[in-house]
Amino acid sequence: MTPGNCENKIVLKCYIYSKP
Repeated sequence: MTPGNCENKIVLKCYIYSKP
């Protein structure tokens, strides 16, 4: 569940940022 370089601390932010 890591769309790129995401951390377990900001996985939510990364997920939203990596959303198409």
